[in-house]
Amino acid sequence: MSPGLVRRATVSAAAAATTGCALVQVFGDGGTLKDRGTLKTGTLEVLDPGGSLMAPAAVFWWLWLPVAALWLGYAVYQWLPRQRQNPRHNRLGWVVLAANTTALGWLMAVSLDSAPAVLSVAALQVAVGLTAVHLINREPAGSSTEGTLTDVALGWFLALAVLTLTTALSVLLTGHDVDLGGWGGTVWTLVGLISVTVGITVVCMTNRGHLPVALAAAAGLVCVTVERLAGSPGSFVIASSAAGAAFLVVVSSGSRRHHVDHERRISARRSTGGNHGGNDGGVEDQGDTPSDQADSNSDGCAVRPE
Repeated sequence: MSPGLVRRATVSAAAAATTGCALVQVFGDGGTLKDRGTLKTGTLEVLDPGGSLMAPAAVFWWLWLPVAALWLGYAVYQWLPRQRQNPRHNRLGWVVLAANTTALGWLMAVSLDSAPAVLSVAALQVAVGLTAVHLINREPAGSSTEGTLTDVALGWFLALAVLTLTTALSVLLTGHDVDLGGWGGTVWTLVGLISVTVGITVVCMTNRGHLPVALAAAAGLVCVTVERLAGSPGSFVIASSAAGAAFLVVVSSGSRRHHVDHERRISARRSTGGNHGGNDGGVEDQGDTPSDQADSNSDGCAVRPE
């Protein structure tokens, strides 16, 4: 049995399992994320919006549903005859499998309501997500479809992992009554927000900005803002800081994307000018070149025939 066949089969099985578990968690009886985004009642939950100052509104965790759906689409996509020999799948496909596996671990750890387990799984997820970003930077997707099924899904996955890590850690700190400088949890929550902002911004300063990562992280930070303004515990300081962090993340990603696209247009026009240097020593600006249009199809994708 070839390694490619093993990879396709295991990715398909893992994607189906992740999708099924996510649906059960959201819509099933006793599901952790059911009832319009509110968590199950009872003792303080790991992802309870009221569990700590860092916890986002529970609806944010519904992002697992589109992530699982994209992975299920990727599982089908990799079986297409034209994709079986795609060398990118030989590398990134295993990362998608690892992401699916840790996602299953996340769902099980949350259902067990174990903060240490969720924290451990989230740390693994962050490592897998960063590995995926590294591979995406090295080898862009060959089409907009491939970019959506892999780059977008893994970008959302990384954002979910980062927010899970900070939420689980904040629940542990809150449970142990950690106090820094007499300010309660406010100080270490601000430290957490700064860490998330810096970490996501560093990721977004590579390739074309990794906009899916930035938007998903910003959505989580906005959910933190809403929960701290409308929920309990409330904190205007944390709410305003989370909103500012969301703004900085999106602006950083957008600025990087604009800068890379601008440099590519300049390079393309210089190349065109070199090929037609006899046209009065200049080149007329004719808008985006075909290569520019290809670049805009996906985050860092250079479209090739599938």
